[in-house]
Amino acid sequence: MEVFSGHWELLESGLCDVLVVSTPNMTHYEILMDIINHPKPHHVLVEKPLCTTVAHCKEVVNAARKRLDILVQVGLEYRYMPPVAKLIEIVKGGNLGQVKMVAIQEHRFPFLVKVNNWNRFNVNSGGTLVEKCCHFFDLMRLFAGANPVRVMASGAIDVNHKDEIYDGKVPDIIDNAYVIY
Repeated sequence: MEVFSGHWELLESGLCDVLVVSTPNMTHYEILMDIINHPKPHHVLVEKPLCTTVAHCKEVVNAARKRLDILVQVGLEYRYMPPVAKLIEIVKGGNLGQVKMVAIQEHRFPFLVKVNNWNRFNVNSGGTLVEKCCHFFDLMRLFAGANPVRVMASGAIDVNHKDEIYDGKVPDIIDNAYVIY
């Protein structure tokens, strides 16, 4: 087994045809652009989210569209959880009719600890709605068979992570939100 000091060395090694990007969110853009722009084609599965900003997502999508020799896919694993996969099968089966509205509610514990606590700050994670709720936005799009045309959201920091400090900074990720999509 070979160990590489970074993704560029792995790309240059020529050892891989397919790559999985499962790094902290804020690193996805640079790594994906390096993979897409590399002369040797590499298919890539990137763990959600694609990137942490809309501008970076658009750049990656546009760059990937120009590379007909590669496939870039975002891993949204909630689709494959057995209960959700069964629900998707039921909805797509057509027996329920056309889905007009989807409501998803989650009550969960605070974000898990990750290396260097990168997920405690919006600049690194893209924010709670990107880091965590992208799963639900994906499922709503899938169930409704349509993309949103308007979004309204309200959120706050009321309970979680308020007593934590990292490098002199208090986390700024919201711990509750109400979103109409």
